[in-house]
Amino acid sequence: SLIEQAGREGIEIRYATKAIRLIADRMGVVTGVEVRGPEGPDEIEAGAVVLGAGGFQANTEMRCRYLGPDWELAKVRGTPYNTGEGIQMALDIGAQSFGHWSSSHTVQWDLGAPPFGDRKVGESYQKHSYPFGLIVNVNGERFVDEGADFRNYTYAEYGRRVLKQPKRIAWQIFDQKCLSLMRDEYRIREVTKCQADTMEELGRQMEIDVDAFVKTIEEYNAAVQDTA
Repeated sequence: SLIEQAGREGIEIRYATKAIRLIADRMGVVTGVEVRGPEGPDEIEAGAVVLGAGGFQANTEMRCRYLGPDWELAKVRGTPYNTGEGIQMALDIGAQSFGHWSSSHTVQWDLGAPPFGDRKVGESYQKHSYPFGLIVNVNGERFVDEGADFRNYTYAEYGRRVLKQPKRIAWQIFDQKCLSLMRDEYRIREVTKCQADTMEELGRQMEIDVDAFVKTIEEYNAAVQDTA
C-alpha cells in the first residue's frame, strides 16, 4: 500500500495535523509549512510543498464572496472538508488565482438531503429526469424551460436557477406515464416526494400556492394538447 511504501522510504505521516500557513523566504520561495497537531504548532521545512487543496464549496464565506448572495444557503453535494484553506494559504503569500471562480457546477438536489454529501447515498440525491415533467417554485410557477436541451446540457445550470427562487425550493412534477422513464435516483429510500390523485391535493402536500399551481398545469396542458 501507499502507507507501507511511505514507511519504507522513511516518509513521516502526521495524522490529526492541520496546515496553517505556507512559509516563504524573502524572495517568495516556499520553504515549508506551519502546522498544528496534537502536540501543538510546528514548522516543517521542505524543498517543495504540494497543496492538495480541493475546492472551496464547503466554505460558506468563500461561496458568498465568489458566487454571490444566498450561496451560503446552498447544500453541498460533496465533502465538508473542501473549505478552501489551502487555496487561501497560497493567495496569502502572493499566488496568482486562476480560472473562473464566479460560476459552479450546480445541480438540483433533493430537498431532504443533508447539508453535505452522504457517501452511502452518493450522487442519488441529484434529480435529473426533469425534462419529462415540469418544475415549479413555491408560487406554483414555472421558471425554466425543462426541455430546452438534453439533460446533459442543462442540469449543471438549473440548480443555480432553483437557488434564486423563493425559499430556494422547487418541485419537479411528473404524471404516471413518466414513471418508467425516470432515473434510479427517484427510487431511493431517501427521496423526498409527494403523491396525489388531483393537482389540488398535490399542491397542498407540497405546501405551495395551490391556485397558481393548478393554473400553471392547466395552461401547460392546454398549450400542448393536439386539437387537430
